[in-house]
Amino acid sequence: MNTIKNKFNLIGFCIAAVLSAMLTVENSTLKIIPILYCYFIIFKHIMPLYLEKLKSCWAINIILLYGIFLVLRCMFFDVNDGVQGNWLMSMIGNLQVGALVVFLPLFTAVPSIPNFFDSFIKLNKYLIYIYIILSVLSIFKIENLCTNAILASSVCLAILYYLKIKRLLIILTVSVILVRDLITDERSMFISLFLTMAVSIIYSHLKILDKLPLKLFMYFGAGFTIWLLMFNLYYQEDFFSWLADNYGNNQMVGDNTRSFLFIEFINDFNQTNAWILGKGMLGTYFSPEMLRASKAGTTADSINRLITECGWLLLILKGGLIQAFLYGISQIFIMRKALEHKLHIYKIFVIILLVHFILMFVSFSIYFDLQNIFYWLVAGCCLSSPENFKTIKLTNVKKHDNFNNYSNI
Repeated sequence: MNTIKNKFNLIGFCIAAVLSAMLTVENSTLKIIPILYCYFIIFKHIMPLYLEKLKSCWAINIILLYGIFLVLRCMFFDVNDGVQGNWLMSMIGNLQVGALVVFLPLFTAVPSIPNFFDSFIKLNKYLIYIYIILSVLSIFKIENLCTNAILASSVCLAILYYLKIKRLLIILTVSVILVRDLITDERSMFISLFLTMAVSIIYSHLKILDKLPLKLFMYFGAGFTIWLLMFNLYYQEDFFSWLADNYGNNQMVGDNTRSFLFIEFINDFNQTNAWILGKGMLGTYFSPEMLRASKAGTTADSINRLITECGWLLLILKGGLIQAFLYGISQIFIMRKALEHKLHIYKIFVIILLVHFILMFVSFSIYFDLQNIFYWLVAGCCLSSPENFKTIKLTNVKKHDNFNNYSNI
């Protein structure tokens, strides 16, 4: 941690990101303090590090350059009627569609810092206890602002389980979080954690799976996700609704909270012809569902929605099919690079990213939050040299992962 402190304090930065989200929920102007701190760390330490370590990584560069294009487009071309108040301040301080979101790919350079992974493990260990406390509070319906601001459980728990760090405690934590997700109806979070942990546990224990081509599963998962997205756009119908209409119970569609998002989105983009370049960083789409809810007097978002809950739809909303394509290419490139290494821990990284890639079809929008920061850090681990992990003191997780052995943390 001493080495990393001089350049980038990971724990302090993550605390600032969480505080930014919490204060945003409270509509407090104090949020500008942690947000400005995040900008300071990005421009002072992370961007120079990226230019030093990953400036030749074309897959990350293209998604970064397109994000910068969206910022410039917002400044000089777009009408920016998607926000209330000063659009420039929204670009600086909005954690969902602001400039901080554009800088997320820069975090792929952070794992190249010496001893980064030791600090990353330490941060994940702290999060275990925080998850237990927040999940128990949610189960007992005690409201708190922290729960949704601290969502990186799939990442930290899967990695720590693989590293044999307090496995019984991790299983307990996973169980408590899954119960919390069921009670609070966080279905996408439940599926993400369940899939990531299940596959990670299998890969950690069954040596026979080492012979299976994870690259094939990676291509299948990514290809199936892209196919689902293209199905919706080509047939102009939500896949879940189509499946229920043709092969299932129509009443099930009412329980699907994502169907109307795709239908509204497609109808709006057909009328506005924004498929290729999207509507810009502060662009919106019209939501009849929110209009009906507003007329009925129920709690509703704006009828011109600035964001959408589905990650792939949000990419298309802001940057069109071009941004979705570039993002997909960058993620596939990152996972392929990880699978070129023999260390087994890279497979855990790929599992985490692949589950996230697939579930972006129904959730996991790309915001500046702890969850997305962690995913880009894992992406950076995929691009890092195996030498960066050989300082980790593990307990012989795989015989071909030649780390130093020592007792469980």
